[in-house]
Amino acid sequence: MRFKPLSAIAAAASMAVLATVSAAANAQSNLLVDLGDGPGFGISNIGQVALEKSFYTNGTLTPYPSATVGGLVFSFTLPALQSITGATINASGQVAGIVGNDAGVYSNGVVTDILPRQSPADPSLALGISDSGIVVGIARVSLAFKYGVIFDGAGSYTGIGYLCGVYCVPGDVLSTARAVNDAGIVTGDAKKDMPNPNPSGTNVLGSHAILYDHGTLTDLFPGVGYAINASGQIAGRKDDISIDAQVPGHAFLYTAGTTLDLGVLPGGTTSVGYALNAAGQVVGASALAGSTGTHAFFYNGVINDLNSFVGASDPLKPFVTLTEARGINDNRLIVANGVDSRTGLTHAYLLQAPWLDVTPGNLVFPSQPDGSVSSQQSVTLTNSGAAQLALNSVSASGDFTQTSSCGATLAPGGKCTVMVAFEPTALGDRTGNLTVQTNGAAIIIPLSGVASIKLSISSSATATTTGTPVTLTWAASSGVTCSATGGSTADSWTGMIAASGTQAVTETAAGTYLYGLTCTAGSQMTKAQVSVVVSLAPATTPTTSGGGGAFDLLSLVSLTAAAGLRGTRRRLAGRRNVAHGRASSALVSMRQFASSLCSSSSLTKVWCRSERAAARSSFGSTTSEVSRTTRTHCSALSSSCMRS
Repeated sequence: MRFKPLSAIAAAASMAVLATVSAAANAQSNLLVDLGDGPGFGISNIGQVALEKSFYTNGTLTPYPSATVGGLVFSFTLPALQSITGATINASGQVAGIVGNDAGVYSNGVVTDILPRQSPADPSLALGISDSGIVVGIARVSLAFKYGVIFDGAGSYTGIGYLCGVYCVPGDVLSTARAVNDAGIVTGDAKKDMPNPNPSGTNVLGSHAILYDHGTLTDLFPGVGYAINASGQIAGRKDDISIDAQVPGHAFLYTAGTTLDLGVLPGGTTSVGYALNAAGQVVGASALAGSTGTHAFFYNGVINDLNSFVGASDPLKPFVTLTEARGINDNRLIVANGVDSRTGLTHAYLLQAPWLDVTPGNLVFPSQPDGSVSSQQSVTLTNSGAAQLALNSVSASGDFTQTSSCGATLAPGGKCTVMVAFEPTALGDRTGNLTVQTNGAAIIIPLSGVASIKLSISSSATATTTGTPVTLTWAASSGVTCSATGGSTADSWTGMIAASGTQAVTETAAGTYLYGLTCTAGSQMTKAQVSVVVSLAPATTPTTSGGGGAFDLLSLVSLTAAAGLRGTRRRLAGRRNVAHGRASSALVSMRQFASSLCSSSSLTKVWCRSERAAARSSFGSTTSEVSRTTRTHCSALSSSCMRS
């Protein structure tokens, strides 16, 4: 349905109201304007505000008039806060709401019931109205179901459809049309079968954000769409699906198929975008960690707590907490609801948002070791207003530093750049803020980075042999907990270990060994390792007067030793015992070289010659003893090699 824009109101009041709005936008007084008993639901481009029971324009609150429906007099109200979400006032000041239990529109001082009920069981509700007067909401479309509709102005409507299948519940509201633009494109939400039943086996329906475009209903994702602007951008809340439950998520801005997560306020858990203007600035609410309460936010490239925009000199600042923002116009004038701690009452408030925009918003730095300095990232500040902006200060907190090309002021349309670097001083997740003070308002850009653990390990050698130790040297950032990994069970490289130190390790078996360290600090973990190749140690060759090679045939050694000893004892007197003992020692050493001699005849001959020389050295010129000893040893060698 289309209602004529409020040309009469615009002509009569626009000059005065726009002058007021323009003055507020340029002066940026950052003072709250208390509109009285709330809540408020939206704001027009000429500063008019739709409240639950009254209409604000040019400093005056006017209660909505009554309407006659079917001979009965009904007051016009907007639905309760929990029942209406999204823009309920258009740029011209027309308000969509409810008359009794019927959808209605307040326009130019007149309330119109746009869908009189056929029976008490047929209520309807107007939730959104475009700048050109198209009205959307909820109505009973069939005996069984109610869902989102576009009202046609002639007592009828067009249903936008629904998404649920076998789990549709008769009598339930299966979809909701919450906002519409002048092109007739609608957003809202629709019930949809969850992918899994809950553990009790009960069927579950989830809510999905939707886009309806002239007969085509598109499922965007789990969540809800609350507002749409002329270019088709949608604001709302995107949810998560956890097994059989829908978990509230974050505020989003949907633009031509791309969804931007607007995040949460610092310490927040969930958020929702309730309204947006033509330029894509979004307002809404963000839940806070450890609290059931919320704070109103304004998104202009970065999510800002609206309470931080309230000037320090505002007498309401110590008492009023803005809990949600429900509307923003193209002049960045915001209507927000807040609680006064002195009375506990909820009022609607007006607040001018700053014209300073931020690109790209939150800065996230890659992981780097503590004590190092990152590459710089840039933040661009833009004056999107028509008046010069004061840049009172630019500062960075936490483990972050900044350098700025910005001056004391920023001309209309002007830009300047702030460069930010990350210099972690401790391990773990590090956070800070880049704060820009402009005309008394603080624009806060969250900064974050991870300080990684520095860890190194080295070995005194990359290769060694069994039985020969290598020394491991390692060093990690202070404050970490480390454990040794790898090696073998025999080298004592295991268990908890100091963050820095040295240790000798010895392996008894050949192989490639990896000596590793795993160090942790909070959620951070780093690993490092070094490789050492261990080979079998070569057999040793003792130097003796008996000469000879290396045997490992025990039988050969025994026979040779026995033959040599018996022959010597029969032939030599006591004076030869010492020399004979040397020969016997040499023979015993043969066990280390037996296999190598038996495998080569040339080596055997060499050994025999060696034995002759050794015998001559032991027995002097007694040729017969030399010959006899040599023959005995060589014969024993030959016999043993043949048997083996």
